[in-house]
Amino acid sequence: MKIKSISLILFFTGLAYMAIDGWLFSWWYVPDYRIVGPSFISGESLYSSNTFFIFWALSIPLGSMITALGLALYAKLGKLRLFIFILCSIMFLSWLGLWGQSVIYSSIYGIGGGIILVSFCISIFSLAKTRMHSNGLTKTAFDLRAIGYIFLVITAWGMCGLLGVPAFGLRPVQLLEYKTQGMLLTMGTKVLVSFTLGWIFLALSQFVEYHSNKNKNVA
Repeated sequence: MKIKSISLILFFTGLAYMAIDGWLFSWWYVPDYRIVGPSFISGESLYSSNTFFIFWALSIPLGSMITALGLALYAKLGKLRLFIFILCSIMFLSWLGLWGQSVIYSSIYGIGGGIILVSFCISIFSLAKTRMHSNGLTKTAFDLRAIGYIFLVITAWGMCGLLGVPAFGLRPVQLLEYKTQGMLLTMGTKVLVSFTLGWIFLALSQFVEYHSNKNKNVA
C-alpha cells in the first residue's frame, strides 16, 4: 500500500475517532456517567467498562495525533521529524494516562500563566512584524489569527478564575463556603465561548491564508 493511501486512512480514522467517540458519543456517555458517578465504569457491559472509558477518554488526544500523523505522512515529513513526533506523542499520552496529582501546587499555575502570557506577546509581535511585509488576503489571515490568539489568552485568564479565584473550582471547601457555584457555571460558559471563538478565528485564518497562497501559485 502506498504511503499516500496509508496517510489518508490514518487521517480519516483519526477524524472519525474524534468526531464519533469524542464528540457525538459524549452526548449519551457523559450524562450516564454523571448520574452514576465513578462506579459507572465498573459495570459488566462493554459500555460501562473501564476499557471503554479509556477508549473514550483518549478519543481527542489520540485521535488528533493519529490525524496529525496522517497529515505528516501525506506532506512527506522527514523521517527524523516523524520519529520525534511519534516519540513525543507516546510520551505525552503516557503522561496523560499515568500521572496523577492529589495536592494543589499554586506555583505551577502561576508559572504556566506567565509562559502563556510571554508566548502570546511573542506571537502577536511576530504577527505584526510579518504583516507589515504582506498584502491582500495574507494580511486578513494575520488579522484573524491575532483575534484568535486574543480569545485564547482570554480563555487562559478565564481558566485561572474558574479553577482558582474567584470561582474556586479546584477548592471544593472554599467553593461551598463562599457559595460560588453560580459563578463557576457562569465562568465555565464564558471560558467555553472564548475558547470556541479562538478556534473559529484560527480556522478562518488558516482557510484564508491557504486560499491566498493557492491564488498566488495559480497566478
